Amino acid sequence: MKNNILSILVLIVLSFSSTAFAEELTPAKKADIEKLLKVTGSLKIASIFGNAVTTQMFAALKQTRQDIPEKTVDIISEETSKVINENISSLIDPMITIYADNLKHDEIKGLITFYETPLGRKTIEVMPVMAQEGMKVGQEWGRNLAPQLIKRIDERLKKEKLIE
Repeated sequence: MKNNILSILVLIVLSFSSTAFAEELTPAKKADIEKLLKVTGSLKIASIFGNAVTTQMFAALKQTRQDIPEKTVDIISEETSKVINENISSLIDPMITIYADNLKHDEIKGLITFYETPLGRKTIEVMPVMAQEGMKVGQEWGRNLAPQLIKRIDERLKKEKLIE
């Protein structure tokens, strides 16, 4: 809950600061953003993450609800992945807006130049793996913090006399 509130506050601050200083989205800037999305494979990465989250979610479901037939979980997982992949293109316009609000046209051009270099291509290649591994580390970190968080919340609620 605390992280959600902090995230919302950060997003509010960023939305005010990014839109106040955003450049106009010219056709040339939009075309370069689209090129950057293609060069980096951003939509493929989004699809990979969507499918990874789906896989993890259904693995957890299988562990907690062993009474659900394996075939049912497989069908739900397959159809969820299909819907994600079929609708991934609907992310293009929102992503263009995000890039346009947060990056100047020259910065976008610089990123395109970088991602077309061998180091940039290597970065694109390893980023999904690194992000997936980072997601696992983050999940483990969150699981390890859960007992401490539950204890602190419980103590605070008792102190405030909201629970006994």
